[in-house]
Amino acid sequence: ALANASTVMKLSALNIEGPPTLSGLSSGGYMAVQMHVAHSATFNASAIFAAGPYFCAEGSFSFAEEKCMYYLMGGPDLDKSITFTNTQASKGAIDDPSNLKDDKIFIYSGSKDTVVDPKVVKALESYYDSFADKSNILTNYNIASQHCIPTLNYGETCSMLKSPYLGDCKYDGAG
Repeated sequence: ALANASTVMKLSALNIEGPPTLSGLSSGGYMAVQMHVAHSATFNASAIFAAGPYFCAEGSFSFAEEKCMYYLMGGPDLDKSITFTNTQASKGAIDDPSNLKDDKIFIYSGSKDTVVDPKVVKALESYYDSFADKSNILTNYNIASQHCIPTLNYGETCSMLKSPYLGDCKYDGAG
């Protein structure tokens, strides 16, 4: 049902300084990648934890699991993802990926992640290498963590797979 106009609360301005950024873990990481690429004129940075490249699943549920989580069937098809990105941009369906050139990008995968294979996350790095300046891409694949956002001193044991997927890894993934 539609809300009565007299009951709708008006929100105040947020006064955000600078362009917004994106971050996410797993499916949230995939969503952050989709938003960063599709709306690259709006967002200027992203922090991606355990996710793969734009258009990884190619619209297929089975590819989403096989290629984009477990690195089966050859893993993500980077040529297809890059071509799709450029085609969508040329049609005006997404922003020009040249906007990614100077964006700051952080990519993380725990070396012991059993949910999203680290090779899938490395494919994301290769995807971003096609559009962004490599000096603006920071990665970390060296921590023996499970599927999580690593923290300095909060969450489950770093090697444990457990909700809410915050790992006490002695590493500041948010910073």
